[in-house]
Amino acid sequence: MTVSNVVDRNDYSCDGTCSSFSYTFQIFQKTDLVVSVVDLNGITTELLLDSDYNVTDVGEYAGGTVVLSSPPANGWRIVIMREIKLTKGINESKSAKVNNDPAVGDMGHLATGLPESGYAVETPSNPVNPSYAELKINSLAGFDNIGSLFNIAELRGTIPSTVDMIVYVASSASVSHAEEHVGGGFFQSFDNSVNAVIDDGGIVIKPDSGSIWWRRINFSDYDMCFWGVKADGVTDNAAAITLATNYARANHIILNAPAGRINTSQMVPLYNNMGIRGHGKAESTVFYKTTNDIFEFKKNGVTQLSVDALVGFVPDQWDLADFSMESFAVHVTLIGCMFRRLGLNANNVGSISPAYGLFMGKVASAVIRQVSIEGGRTGIKAYNTFSGIMEMVSAVQYNGYGFIGIDISDYRNGIMYNSGTSMDMRIVQCRGYQFGFSIQRLQYSTMIDCTVEECGPMTGETISYAFDFTDPFCISMVNCATEFVKGGQIRVLGFNNPLLRPSLKVTGYLAIDQQNPVVPTPMFMVDNGGIAPMNIVFDACELSRDTTQHNLTAPGVSGVGAKVIVIGCAGEDFTAAGSGIFTRLA
Repeated sequence: MTVSNVVDRNDYSCDGTCSSFSYTFQIFQKTDLVVSVVDLNGITTELLLDSDYNVTDVGEYAGGTVVLSSPPANGWRIVIMREIKLTKGINESKSAKVNNDPAVGDMGHLATGLPESGYAVETPSNPVNPSYAELKINSLAGFDNIGSLFNIAELRGTIPSTVDMIVYVASSASVSHAEEHVGGGFFQSFDNSVNAVIDDGGIVIKPDSGSIWWRRINFSDYDMCFWGVKADGVTDNAAAITLATNYARANHIILNAPAGRINTSQMVPLYNNMGIRGHGKAESTVFYKTTNDIFEFKKNGVTQLSVDALVGFVPDQWDLADFSMESFAVHVTLIGCMFRRLGLNANNVGSISPAYGLFMGKVASAVIRQVSIEGGRTGIKAYNTFSGIMEMVSAVQYNGYGFIGIDISDYRNGIMYNSGTSMDMRIVQCRGYQFGFSIQRLQYSTMIDCTVEECGPMTGETISYAFDFTDPFCISMVNCATEFVKGGQIRVLGFNNPLLRPSLKVTGYLAIDQQNPVVPTPMFMVDNGGIAPMNIVFDACELSRDTTQHNLTAPGVSGVGAKVIVIGCAGEDFTAAGSGIFTRLA
């Protein structure tokens, strides 16, 4: 059997002279068409039948012509759409036969899996002014009835009389014919008398009455638009995002976020065993938080922490001191999205920047890839993270207003706790922060091709470093670099009572366009204040200092057990002080 493509919309560009435009599909009455014009500013105006336009050849299979009362202006567009509404309730009357045409007359949607003999279309109860058009397919189990509705609100008002009825819903949450319809699809009625499933707002829908409900069918990806998310740059999607993420949380799925501007007044939450996948961080899928409203992290229903963040990972129970996995967000995935604070600019950045861009909190086995975070005073914050991947991730802030770009640390009540293990960071970048990376007591992790740009002190501050470590336990930096840093490059400190021997290996490091710090600052600084020996190795790096920057001072190593080994690197020797040891090899 051959299934042909179906058209239920025609778009034309106007030349300022033409006033007749063809529609290439069948309609049963003039009101089955919606005709709109789009001006040069993208503003859509729906035209009035019999006033702004008329329609010819109603009922013809090949379509007909829309004749406007006057031609649209040059450069405008005209959109002709077929929209046939279904009344609440499915008509069960006999059908009129239509031979060998796979196209559904109702809104032009395909009926797949049809027999070669064709299908039958319901005859309207009032042929002069029908209120619905329904497709009925004979002798095909599971496809006994098909009709079409405008949105999920109409679906709720459509009470199925039996199971296995099927309707097509044009959109999840459209309120006008002129807007772009997203989140629609096919729904089939089923018996939910035992309440086996709940109404989630996008997949399973409870009608206004009865025990026969609607369930979405014939889809493979979980589109956030199913729950009413609109990427129109206007709608507050907080409620719709909550519905979508609650469903993903319960069913362990990855949501597909639409391309466009997704406004929300609340932090975008990600829970255990779920994720959000956008269309890429290059201005494709962009979430805009419109407020500085807080998100409450709870334990047993009681708020433990309130966070102003653009996006955050939420465990089942928030408890910073708890080491059980219940206090970690587990297997979270975030791919291909940008996150911004709506309206943030150089004039208001000090007042409306969120505290955090991405709040990772405590997270295990997270995958964060192709994600851009803009505007957080701290770009990305993790207290404890392990067995995770961060790849092609960036944190950006206006110069002088960001504190830490990537902060992985847990310092509480004078105690520095371990902040995680086994992190793979690749092409992680930050710009505009006082400290690019601040990493404290992270264990056996790798940083590859990570960069810091335009790093410098916040207003009233003096010390700035691109990479700032405390007790790095077997950390490897490979081919990392900086540009326009108004401070030091790498600082390594030792804290008291480390659990392991701190060590850091830096390979292929490069500092470009070094800037003059606010106060004298060593370009590289190693200072061990702990009791365990510390080894820092630089291998095949470019460590040369721009001596014209008078506040950028020579590198130094100090503290008991602190040892710096330089292998095959350009640049001057480290100044050793306070029992610090410097060794150069080849």
